[in-house]
Amino acid sequence: LCDVGAIVAIDDRTLFETARYELGTCGLSPALTPGRLWFADESISYVDLVTAVVHRHVLPPGSLAVDLLASSPGAPDLLLAGEGGIDPADLYSFRISGETLTPLAKQSGPDENLFQIAMTPDGTHLLTAQGWPYDVESLDSVTFDRSFGYPTTGGPIAVAVSADGRYIAANVDEGWVREADRAAVLVFASGETDPMVSYE
Repeated sequence: LCDVGAIVAIDDRTLFETARYELGTCGLSPALTPGRLWFADESISYVDLVTAVVHRHVLPPGSLAVDLLASSPGAPDLLLAGEGGIDPADLYSFRISGETLTPLAKQSGPDENLFQIAMTPDGTHLLTAQGWPYDVESLDSVTFDRSFGYPTTGGPIAVAVSADGRYIAANVDEGWVREADRAAVLVFASGETDPMVSYE
């Protein structure tokens, strides 16, 4: 909630607010690791979930301008970050060590105009939605080596993975779809190139 400088937790069944974390700034792309809620704010910051204390700018402001974060319960000491809307897109991996983030790897491109990133539940792969190429990329979560791609009918603008890691969903920007009879939302079984179901 950038207008009030907070991040809220919503029960996905009742849609009621269950918690609110006051940041004092606009926190983007929240990502959970044990005891911490990370967010992007011109740098990378976090809220201590036990004390509710906000720790601003774990990385110095200006060192990188990330606005996308991802984490996974399968890799509790790993935090991934990306810079959206640039060409080529930059990706970063960090090891969480005490109060610090230790850089592991950086990749520039070939993705363009990164919209969203998500980690698989086992923590081994990063999924990306970007303006180009026209697929959801599956990358090694530490090295960013490409391992697989889920073809889409246009530039994917959002990606999500099921809690058990068996399904990948991609939202395709209608304005980028090249064939009018193709769906805007595609659902893939993990490791399969043909969508198992699609939605208009």
